[in-house]
Amino acid sequence: VYGAQSRRLRQTLLAATFDLFEFVQKNDRARAWPLYDHLVEFKDSLDSSSRAQLYYLAAELALFQQNYPVARELYEKSLKEDSSDIVRKRYE
Repeated sequence: VYGAQSRRLRQTLLAATFDLFEFVQKNDRARAWPLYDHLVEFKDSLDSSSRAQLYYLAAELALFQQNYPVARELYEKSLKEDSSDIVRKRYE
């Protein structure tokens, strides 16, 4: 997307996609990973707390699916972006 409003449009689209990821992460897990992959493509457009939240939610999804190595890696990424007691407790 190009033009004067491209940044605002991109941010709005990312916010909507992020909200959808939060929803499907809890309610329709089969659709969550493709949304995660899409959001990771644009991670540089997210602020550090949003990236931390994205990695945390994905880690929770991986943990639910008993994919422990992936969950651990995602918790680590989340902590690198934004140190959080909640994430740190889940990581330990």
